[in-house]
Amino acid sequence: MRPRWVLNALLFAIAVLLVVQFVVSQRLIYPFDAPDERVHFARAHDVAFAPGVVKLSTAAGKVAVGAFFYDPQPVNECYGKPDCLLSPSGSPLGRLRLEHFFRDVPFQGAAGSDNSFPYAGGNYLHLIPPMRLASLLHFNVLDSYRMARAVSGLLFLGVSALLLFSIHRQRRNASQAFPIALLGLGFWLPSSIFLSNSVSGDYLVTAASVLIALFLLSASWSMPPRLLSFGLMLQPVLYFMVLGKLPYAPIVLASAVLTWLRYPQARSGWFVGASLMSFVLPLWWYGQSRGAVLALFQSQRGDWVGATLTPVELVQWLSGSVGTVVSQFGDLYRQMVAVLGNGPAARLFVPEVFHHIHAVLVLAILGSAVCGTIAGLAPLRAGFRCCVPSRDVMVAVLGVGLSYFMICYGLRLYWTTSYPLDGMQGRYFLPLLPLLVVGFDAWWLSGSSAACGWSSSASRCAVNPLVAPAALSALVVSTLQLIFYLKNVFHFYSASL
Repeated sequence: MRPRWVLNALLFAIAVLLVVQFVVSQRLIYPFDAPDERVHFARAHDVAFAPGVVKLSTAAGKVAVGAFFYDPQPVNECYGKPDCLLSPSGSPLGRLRLEHFFRDVPFQGAAGSDNSFPYAGGNYLHLIPPMRLASLLHFNVLDSYRMARAVSGLLFLGVSALLLFSIHRQRRNASQAFPIALLGLGFWLPSSIFLSNSVSGDYLVTAASVLIALFLLSASWSMPPRLLSFGLMLQPVLYFMVLGKLPYAPIVLASAVLTWLRYPQARSGWFVGASLMSFVLPLWWYGQSRGAVLALFQSQRGDWVGATLTPVELVQWLSGSVGTVVSQFGDLYRQMVAVLGNGPAARLFVPEVFHHIHAVLVLAILGSAVCGTIAGLAPLRAGFRCCVPSRDVMVAVLGVGLSYFMICYGLRLYWTTSYPLDGMQGRYFLPLLPLLVVGFDAWWLSGSSAACGWSSSASRCAVNPLVAPAALSALVVSTLQLIFYLKNVFHFYSASL
């Protein structure tokens, strides 16, 4: 990529901004200020101290105490004053130890939380060590939360460092660096960064999806055998993390199929068996917990919750799902790009037109990459011939599409009966972006984008000079995202200084 100093400067700027946002976010963002944070913190406690099957009594319609962790409700005026934030027992969180807090939370039976949708726990694996260490050191609730949140932020830095290193390693091959830059563009969205500085399990699902996509993109690289073996061994673990939220099962299945297609080593019995096990364990847990979850929701939502849809209702669900994304596309994109949090704690990015500017820039980057590809391959073509999208493209698009419909299905069963579906949030789409990048990369150069009939290596060599500006532009937009994220964090949380 040329000029090389521009690339190095952008990578250095992004690295510095990532570290700065970690320090600033950990210091300024109020405790329990992320979406449903108090519930996520309690689930992390449940997974850390009762791995596998969370404490459950289906007969009584009970789930783990984490589902009833209503307090501390975020009270911004109390930030920096632990005595102002009280637990259900009335003990100040600044003095109450973690293990004592969960003992004090009443076990309320079926009168539960709206956020008790069945989770298998894989998306909270990264919080097991800090939660257990906090208990071992007898930390209070607030310090335990801060430690868990810091571990999430450090993991975000680790995944980001891997993306930056991969881009730098492919600096002479812009056609391979470009899709990695697109991964970073999605992973470094303000909403994603905000979630990374929380104890939300949603964040680990996104981080695992990015790592899976990066491994799929690296199929055309020359990797040492040991590194390749380690990457393959890691995939089933990442699948298990993503399956912590069942609606993302299709993108996990699509990723497993693509791994099987791109890596001959993945066709071995151990990889297939490990991948199947990563599916079986979460599905088994969902089956075990379904009765309790239905009891919880039916106590608040009525008998329609969790019922099997009739053929007429299925047709309504399909049309309503399509209508939801069509009618709410602009708002969902705005939420995904430019909203920190959701519900009462939501903070819209300033300026409010940021998501419009962002959409134009992203479309311009993708369009310039496609145009550069066509221009670069023009001298190689004896004549243009159309071809259908490759199987990799179809697998990726199918996985993303089915995941969207599963999200809509869950909302229909557990949240609302009206269309367009109420409760759809932009952050739900963050884990889908990495697989979309994989599909775009497969189409962009080796599918129907005029590269048909030519080897991948020849095509990449031809388009590298013309794609380099698109890769650099993606890094520029990522830099702007980080700057605007910091600007808004200071805007909303400067009172805590």
